[in-house]
Amino acid sequence: MRWTVVGAGRAGSAIAAWLAETAPERLQLIRHGQVAAWRERLAGEPPGGLILAVPDDALAAVARDLAACRPEWRRWIILHLSGARQAAVLAPFRRRGAAIGAMHPMMTFPRLPTPTPQKRGQPPAAPSPQGVVFTIEGDARARHSAWRLVEIWGGRKLALNARAKSAFHLAATLVGPGAVAQMATAEAILRHYGLRGEKLAQARSGLVRLLQATAANLDAMPTAAAWTGPIARGDKATQALHLRLLPPALRRLYRALAQAPKPR
Repeated sequence: MRWTVVGAGRAGSAIAAWLAETAPERLQLIRHGQVAAWRERLAGEPPGGLILAVPDDALAAVARDLAACRPEWRRWIILHLSGARQAAVLAPFRRRGAAIGAMHPMMTFPRLPTPTPQKRGQPPAAPSPQGVVFTIEGDARARHSAWRLVEIWGGRKLALNARAKSAFHLAATLVGPGAVAQMATAEAILRHYGLRGEKLAQARSGLVRLLQATAANLDAMPTAAAWTGPIARGDKATQALHLRLLPPALRRLYRALAQAPKPR
């Protein structure tokens, strides 16, 4: 089957390019974000597969616009890559005969900074899809096609119903972007207490190493075994000291972490 990947927005374009480059003999990539150009290109395509890598909030409108570019989509497979949205958001294609599904790679695609002479090191390479978990849901024919693609990429299939897939995306948001938000909070605390320049960079490096070690522990042992620190120990005096050190606006976050469900 010939697949077309449509990428729009920063993250969508990055994911689309990532998928297309892993199997260039099977996928063609539309890199630009103009719906009119997508219509012109897809209107004359023979039946195949279409993967939409567009921002979540734009997905429903894009599906309506693209579905209208052909009178029928019989023998087509239409997939989207959103983790939060269900396959049903592609219903305009289904009404014209297509099989629809959702296929979300559980991976991060960061916005890389512009290199400068002051920056040390190289930006991280695009992640390999090998071993990446792809959550899949939708029509049976679409699920089967998604499974085949994941096998090509060397990924890991996780078939979920629509509600569970959205819940998994929620969990991933807490773990991935949530960790970045906590790192930003940690850096703000360090700056609040006067760390700048090389001292801040060295402290940040220590935090990153801690985060890497924590991820390694979580990979090797149950979540409860990887839980450490004063909250895990129930050290109330240390927690009280931390709260006194925190600016008032950040105390709610610390208390929320202390009151979160205990790992099991």
